[in-house]
Amino acid sequence: MTIYRLLIISLLACTCRQTWGALENRPLDARSLGMGQASVAVSDSVFTNPAGLVQLKRWEAGSGYSKLFNLDELAFSVLSVGGPVKNDIALGFGFSSFGGSRYQENLLLIGSGVTLRRRFHLGLNCRAAQIKIGQGKVNSGIGADGGLLIDVTSRLKAGYFHQGLIPAFNRDWTRSRKAYGLALQVTDNALLGAEILEETPFPPNWRVGQEIWISPLFALRCGFSVNPDRFSFGFGLKRDRLRVDYAVTSHEVLDLTHLITLNVVWGLL
Repeated sequence: MTIYRLLIISLLACTCRQTWGALENRPLDARSLGMGQASVAVSDSVFTNPAGLVQLKRWEAGSGYSKLFNLDELAFSVLSVGGPVKNDIALGFGFSSFGGSRYQENLLLIGSGVTLRRRFHLGLNCRAAQIKIGQGKVNSGIGADGGLLIDVTSRLKAGYFHQGLIPAFNRDWTRSRKAYGLALQVTDNALLGAEILEETPFPPNWRVGQEIWISPLFALRCGFSVNPDRFSFGFGLKRDRLRVDYAVTSHEVLDLTHLITLNVVWGLL
């Protein structure tokens, strides 16, 4: 990266109302991003809400790759695995890597979800994080996240996720984030999601999204958020045990962010 590009990115970051911070809750799943990240009550990912792991009926592995704002220096990759170990217990594992030679973040998650009294599901993550700046300082730490998923009715779910319940680093490096959301299965093929993300000192981030399966093989998704204002679009292709998802989201100043993820399912129902 040239000095000129470094200066441009720094100036843009200063003018944006909200920027990505250390170990930010980045869009690590294309399905979630396509729905405007309104997914705390939808997702079955260890990254978004570990309580949602109990929704997995079979083991599933996923991988994804993206460049924030289409910049090589802000590339990230993600790997995840999750599945049931008993009828009411599920496990999940996740790893993400972000950045390049000048700045890099690595995050390892080990999570579990447990069903209590049918409608109530609890989740907990243990997170090991590392931040490396150039060839010099390396910060590492261990923290925890917590999640909750409630089946309000057969078609309505409520979700809660506290990222940084126990911070991996001091507050100078990271801030805890709390997400509250609802997911409504309008029909067998249509899903609506709504979410509020709270992160001090920023104003609440409001998110809304939808997913419609046009056919058993193809889904369309769209969403938007306020504070900051973002628009998202995506689609999914599913065939047997394989699913490919793509999403793109806008930014007020910078370029588009594209994300593609691949999921493979195995095991018997």
